[in-house]
Amino acid sequence: MLRQVRDSGVAARLAMILMILMLVGVGISIGWYVKDRSDAATRLFAQSAARRINHIIPLLDGASVEMRRDMIRAMSGPTLRILLEPGPPPPDPELMEHRQIQRHARRLLKGLEGRPIAMSRIGDWERPLFGKERRGPPEPDILPSRTKMIVATTLLDGQWVHFILATDLTSLRWALRTAFWVVSLGVVIALFSVWAAYRATRPLRKMTVAAETLGLNVDAPPLEERGSREMRRTARAFNTMQQRIKRLVDDRTLMLAALSHDLKTMLTRLRLRAEFIEDEEQQAKAVRDIDDMDMMVDAALGFVRGDQANEMVSRMDLASLVRDLADDCQAQGHDVLFEGPERLAVQGRPVALKRAVGNLSDNAIRYGGNARISLQESDGRAILLIADDGPGLPEAELEKVFQPFYRVEASRSRDTGGSGLGLALARDVFRRLGGDLVLANRAEGGLVARAWLPLDQLS
Repeated sequence: MLRQVRDSGVAARLAMILMILMLVGVGISIGWYVKDRSDAATRLFAQSAARRINHIIPLLDGASVEMRRDMIRAMSGPTLRILLEPGPPPPDPELMEHRQIQRHARRLLKGLEGRPIAMSRIGDWERPLFGKERRGPPEPDILPSRTKMIVATTLLDGQWVHFILATDLTSLRWALRTAFWVVSLGVVIALFSVWAAYRATRPLRKMTVAAETLGLNVDAPPLEERGSREMRRTARAFNTMQQRIKRLVDDRTLMLAALSHDLKTMLTRLRLRAEFIEDEEQQAKAVRDIDDMDMMVDAALGFVRGDQANEMVSRMDLASLVRDLADDCQAQGHDVLFEGPERLAVQGRPVALKRAVGNLSDNAIRYGGNARISLQESDGRAILLIADDGPGLPEAELEKVFQPFYRVEASRSRDTGGSGLGLALARDVFRRLGGDLVLANRAEGGLVARAWLPLDQLS
């Protein structure tokens, strides 16, 4: 349980801390109150009982045997029971060792100086719990204590009088009622703690959502600046950071647009000048080089500019998109198989996803000779696997190939690969949609690309 609380969110931790502190405080307060109540009630009851005994003994001394019984019947009550016995109560060795209790009793029973005083305890005169009376005459006891004290002394004629009184005034029923209120108060404290912690951490949850949204869309609405002073300052700093990032992206986009225009103009001039080359073979090579440069410029500018991010995110059927790509590859004579559900909805950018999945399948066909595409749903994700039977990659290269312009084959020939941006563009597409893309070598040989996206919650 402690591990779960440790790994849980801030709201759960705050709620647990508040509940523990409040319950400890309430427990200490109730314990102190119970002890103080018990001590005060016992002290007052002992003084009251001693005063009654001091007055009752002289009255019984002056009464006849017949009158004594009537007087005892009249003076006995639920808080003090009086009995006439032929001798003292059974000795209580444990009680006899408490010299302080005996001294305290004799100090209270000043009217019994010179008379023998015997004290003992009994525990069989108990009132049943929850107010249920035993069959027969009810016991005269409104103090349902578990232990009774017998204070006995003699009258002038040698008759022993037993005074039975309660010693434990904190009954089990009172403890049960207290426990009920403690549990009820604990439930109220728990509910209040959860509400308070949830309300206190609401700005943090909003900031988390805003940070995740900013990672996918730099033009997201700014974070609302409200709450405590610290949260307002944090939200203001977050909005300032978002504005700076947006300004940086906008400036870079303008610069790249100007650079793209100038490069395209120069490439057009080179293409026109290539037309004046008399050697047809050299002319064809020059035109091919210009086309390669044009392709690389377009790919590089598209990657840096993030063209896929300009497309609106919408609800789409990923299964249909991947199935259509597989069918197109099969129609071109490639060895491609697709396995997946009829429909799998995600929030994505259709054009960008089509380009990303196309790059992955083209790589599998070019370097592995075939593509085995599977689409499945797991843990709220749409998982896309594209495997081939090729030679695979060295472990050290599995992450490097996602770097822009990096190619395992360094000749840069169009016959052996593209510009080295396909995997970088594909990973960027999936990450901008809240997913990711990784490569791994298959145990049976070949390479597998594993990409995933969050499922559409409305699907």
